[in-house]
Amino acid sequence: MLEREDYEEFRKAVRRLAETKIQPYAADVDEKKRFPEEALAAFKELQLVALPFDERVGGQSGDVLAQSICLVRIPANVNAHSG
Repeated sequence: MLEREDYEEFRKAVRRLAETKIQPYAADVDEKKRFPEEALAAFKELQLVALPFDERVGGQSGDVLAQSICLVRIPANVNAHSG
C-alpha cells in the first residue's frame, strides 16, 4: 500500500495524462467512433495497462485505491464535447 502522498501524486499524474494526452482526442474518437489509440498509448506511457496485475507477471501490483483513482480521474477530466 502506498503512502497518502504517493496516492496524491499518482492522482495528479493521472489527471495530467487525461487532460494532456486523452482530452485533445476525445471528440474525434467519439465523432469517428474509432478506437482511442492515443489513450492506449498514454496508458502504456504511465504503465496503467499493467496496473491491476501482480509484479510477478509484469504488472504494477496496483491496489484497489490506485485502480479507483484511474477509474474516477480519467472520465472526470475528459469531456469529448470540450476537446
